[in-house]
Amino acid sequence: MYRGNIITQEKEDDDMSTYVKPIQATPTLSGKDAIDIVKQVLRTPTPESIDKKKKMLEARKRIEKK
Repeated sequence: MYRGNIITQEKEDDDMSTYVKPIQATPTLSGKDAIDIVKQVLRTPTPESIDKKKKMLEARKRIEKK
């Protein structure tokens, strides 16, 4: 049985056995990581990627009509 972060395993001889899942460490970001993320967010799409997305949208609309 699973409840939040605690997994309870029922056994024949001990119904109250409780096991806690290990907690994973929180990753840390440096200033360089934050700059890279902001650059990626502010980047504009290339004309090729815009054309590709338009073609994919048209194809999806044709498929949905069927």
